[in-house]
Amino acid sequence: VASGQGTVEDELFLAEALVASKAIAAAKEILVHAKERGANPVEIGRIAAQIAPAYAKELGVPVPKP
Repeated sequence: VASGQGTVEDELFLAEALVASKAIAAAKEILVHAKERGANPVEIGRIAAQIAPAYAKELGVPVPKP
């Protein structure tokens, strides 16, 4: 994924795993990259909100309802 070989879905899966393991900085970097590659904004928002709802807003993606 880091080499650009994976799909955006792979990036989202990796970002969610990184959030779960508390590697927040790496997850944020991957979410930004996935957004640039056209990943589903709803999925980006769902994962970003696990970091912080404000981070989803910062990325400009939908914030899931609690």
